[in-house]
Amino acid sequence: NYRSNSINLYDQVEWVGGSNIDLEKIGKSLSQYKNIAYVSADQPFKEQEREINKPIDERYEMVNQESENIKVLSYEMNALKLETRFPFRRFLVYNDSYYDGWQAFINGKKTTLYRANVAFKGLWVPEGKNVVEFRFGYGWQYVLNYGLLILFHLMSGFLIYLWMKDVQAIQSVKRMMRKCLHIGV
Repeated sequence: NYRSNSINLYDQVEWVGGSNIDLEKIGKSLSQYKNIAYVSADQPFKEQEREINKPIDERYEMVNQESENIKVLSYEMNALKLETRFPFRRFLVYNDSYYDGWQAFINGKKTTLYRANVAFKGLWVPEGKNVVEFRFGYGWQYVLNYGLLILFHLMSGFLIYLWMKDVQAIQSVKRMMRKCLHIGV
């Protein structure tokens, strides 16, 4: 089940990093629900991602449940898929630990995933209807895992086949011995 309060939507970002990081300021801003996400400037970014929206509200939007703007399509341990409908570009923060193995996709295209609010995942989502997906791991890992799962099932089936064949052979030998000894059919 999807955890509530895992998604926050912001209209502005402030790029922080190195000597520019002020944890006290960030903590105070978050506790006051200010409409500013703090994004690591240590990561590469596109210049247009530095641009900010004019804030609509003083407070960021905390997503507690599905709404007309955001809908959870699927939620798993290593994946989250959302459908968004925003009237303008928003910075979405998924309050789950940032780690390099996470990837983000918007409408199936890989996009930049930032470390946001010190420890979480964040990305810019364009206006309009979009499918946003967070996935942990790489494509080859999924292929390898499913391949190993299929191989396991094939091997299990083959072992069951050999066992059944062996059981049939033993029963056949018993029948033959009974016939030879005239014990019965």
